[in-house]
Amino acid sequence: SLVYETVYSNLNDIAKFKERFKKIYEEDFETDIRRKSTSRGIHHDNMVMLLNGREIGVYGSQGQNRIGALSLKLSVFEILKKELKDEPIVILDDVLSELDVQHQQKLIDELMKIEQVFITCAKEDYYFNHCATYVVTKNSVIRRN
Repeated sequence: SLVYETVYSNLNDIAKFKERFKKIYEEDFETDIRRKSTSRGIHHDNMVMLLNGREIGVYGSQGQNRIGALSLKLSVFEILKKELKDEPIVILDDVLSELDVQHQQKLIDELMKIEQVFITCAKEDYYFNHCATYVVTKNSVIRRN
C-alpha cells in the first residue's frame, strides 16, 4: 500500500490549507532567503510504500525497493495514458540489475504491453524477445537481434 505522510492537517479543506501555507511561508521568508532553501512545506512530505505493513524503504531488499519504485512509475504511465488519451514513451535506466530473473521476466512481460519502451542495461546478458536490442560502445552501435 501507499501512504502519504504529512505534518499538516486539514488537507481536505483547501482554503485552510492555502491560508496555513501562506502564513508559514511569510513566517519563514527571511530565514529561507538566508538559507537559500524553503524550510517548511509539502516538499518535506513523504510517500511511504508498505509491504505487509512494513516500510519497504527501511525493511525491503534492493529488489523490493526497485519493484516499488517501478510500480509507481508504471502507475504514472497508466494515469498519463488515460488523461492524455495517448501512450507516453517509457524510458527506464538500468531497471533489471537489482531484480532476480523471475521479477525481470515479469517486468519485461508488463513492458511488452507498452508501445514504446527504452531500457538501458549495464550488462549485455539480458535477452528480450520481440524487441530491437542494441549494444552501444564508445565507437559503435550494433543491433543484436
